[in-house]
Amino acid sequence: MRKNKKSQVWSVDFIAGLLIFIFVIVLSVRLLLDMQSPGNYDQLYRDGIRLSDTLLTDGSPHDWDKNSVVIPGLMLTNSTNRLDLDKLSKFDNISYQRSKTLLHIAGDYIFYFKNATSNIKIGKCVHGYNLSTDAGCNPKLDSTSFDDLIKIDRIIIYNSTIVTMEIYAWS
Repeated sequence: MRKNKKSQVWSVDFIAGLLIFIFVIVLSVRLLLDMQSPGNYDQLYRDGIRLSDTLLTDGSPHDWDKNSVVIPGLMLTNSTNRLDLDKLSKFDNISYQRSKTLLHIAGDYIFYFKNATSNIKIGKCVHGYNLSTDAGCNPKLDSTSFDDLIKIDRIIIYNSTIVTMEIYAWS
């Protein structure tokens, strides 16, 4: 006796389940890849913090010049956040690419000084990346292209006055 079985291999339920399964797999793979991509912003933020922390030291060696510098700090030796104009002048004599190497940062950077009302021109308006400024010594950040940008403000003492050192880093 022969049994006559009727069945359908491709049913609507099977197709719907297969599409949902494929959608979940694709979504899962995409989320996993997004989580493992390197965080450019996190690296940029670490660079900015390292840059600001390094500039707020007296550097190494304590009496460094552009040839002997290991770490280019800008503060007076044995002083708390007091700007040393001589070290700032020496820093400006270091090439930009070498300063990035000495500061151990990958992206671009600038820093400048600001009091309560306006920017202060100490040596030059902007230190670091060669960025154009307006008449008030304000950097024109829109003149360069970047994917991520961070700003860090640090309080320092210049001529017995409290000023802000504004640091921008970008990639």
